[in-house]
Amino acid sequence: MRTPLVLTRVTDNIYLSWFCIVTYTDHYKYPASHMMVGDFERLHTADKTDKPTLFVDYCRKAIGAKEAGTMPLRDAAYSIARTMFVRELDEPLFDELTGLAGELELPPQFVNGDREERWQKLIALVDEYDARFKDGTVRVDGESDEDRGELGPTSATFTDDRR
Repeated sequence: MRTPLVLTRVTDNIYLSWFCIVTYTDHYKYPASHMMVGDFERLHTADKTDKPTLFVDYCRKAIGAKEAGTMPLRDAAYSIARTMFVRELDEPLFDELTGLAGELELPPQFVNGDREERWQKLIALVDEYDARFKDGTVRVDGESDEDRGELGPTSATFTDDRR
């Protein structure tokens, strides 16, 4: 009798079983993601206050391309997920949206739940982000943590009190 292999996800490419670490290599090249390159560059170089609107337009273009059949789901999800590093948009709903897109860009066997249901949830999150930005719930203050003189999320200050 064979015992099924149970894997626990550690990172996107590393899974841990009870006896070994398993990695996988995904050679998928996102063949249609090139359709979004110009829009991605515009989003990154835009003024901070324009980024939320451009982000929603960018997401809707990727969603439209997937729905029209010109871009596979993984490519559309990848295109949206790669915006997660636009710091000016960083807030909980944005993180949830880009995190879900990051999951959907993975091979189907690694997506939790039905891919099409998750895709529909992603579309709903884009609509929610747009509505919350328009009503002022989501806002961009026009300055980064460094502009305010605050430490970013990966920064730390240490003191040595041993003297």
